[in-house]
Amino acid sequence: MKQTRIVAIVLMFMAVVFTANAQNIKTYSGQMSKPDWLADLIGEEYMQGKGSYSYYEDAQENRIIHGNFNLTFSKDALFGTIFKETITGSYSHGKRNGQWTMRSVDINGKVFSQYRFQYKDGVLHGSFSYTEDDGGSITCTFNNGVLSGTYTNVYVTTGGCTHTTSGKVDSEGRPHGEWTIVSKGPGIVPKDRTRLYYKGCLVYYREKDHSTGKITYENQISPSIRTATDISKIHDTIINGTSYIDVGGVICGIRPISSWSAGDYTGYLSKIYPNINKWNVEFDPTPVSNSGPNSEPEFIGGESALNKYIEDNLQYPPLARENYITGNVIVSFYVEPDGSLTEIKVKRDIGGGCGKEAVRLVQSMPKWKPGKGQVERMPYTLTIPFQLN
Repeated sequence: MKQTRIVAIVLMFMAVVFTANAQNIKTYSGQMSKPDWLADLIGEEYMQGKGSYSYYEDAQENRIIHGNFNLTFSKDALFGTIFKETITGSYSHGKRNGQWTMRSVDINGKVFSQYRFQYKDGVLHGSFSYTEDDGGSITCTFNNGVLSGTYTNVYVTTGGCTHTTSGKVDSEGRPHGEWTIVSKGPGIVPKDRTRLYYKGCLVYYREKDHSTGKITYENQISPSIRTATDISKIHDTIINGTSYIDVGGVICGIRPISSWSAGDYTGYLSKIYPNINKWNVEFDPTPVSNSGPNSEPEFIGGESALNKYIEDNLQYPPLARENYITGNVIVSFYVEPDGSLTEIKVKRDIGGGCGKEAVRLVQSMPKWKPGKGQVERMPYTLTIPFQLN
């Protein structure tokens, strides 16, 4: 009974507060300074603004926007107004919520670009779209402020050609898996471009000419990474506090690049989603090392000798054989300056005792050939295949 009375008192207090707020809702209408959060959306050239919004004041007389919001900025030039940007949406107790629209209109009232995006408790959440009068567009979805699902970008050139970029992102909003870029239109040879990404980093790129069916360009970090399913061959290791990636057996670092790695014209989305700048990275297959150039260690005799050693010495676990378990086990280890192998760990297992056997196999190997000028331990990852004959 006591708890019931406490709950009732709390609810009555909340009702009084919200009623007071509702009774004290005010409206501002007139010239407005540009809010900080709009600075990246509109640009510094937009100086003249007029709009309105509803608000109430807290105990410190701070305005809490609550209700509809609209704002129009004009871009002026020597011969008059060129176009206007209109932003409309709503707030709930100081946080943007629901549908928001940002529309660009020319002097004749024609809409030539428009954003539509959803907010929930002040963060992007829900569908997002950007459209242009020439047919260009961006469509995607946000989940609690992070890009999610499938991203599609259609860019239309002045000549009427379209370039459509599409692919999925990971849980952190970065391109991951297979992305495609399809180019069509008058005067161009139809092409498909396939890009493979791992956590935002480009690992494979291919162009195919539809008129001949031939692959006209191919760029890859590792020969074993060519399809979306090959992405599972990539994994992270943390070495001396620095993040390195094993891309199909090639140890890589991460570096920024000067152009958008996930396709052109993503700059439109950067107005709303600054984290898209994280896409501007790629793998570097020759990470910096204190060991000097050409320092990667190797099995004595090279890759062919390593493959033969694995083939001759691998003992297929009985449990894996009985259950027809096949696949690749990935093992990481360090090659010391004297060629010995240490800290052997399974990074990816397939079960049935295969991981344990992979560790045993590496432990049984003779010392490797250290890298040229190697003065410190070097990381290495090895893929060991388990295939039933």
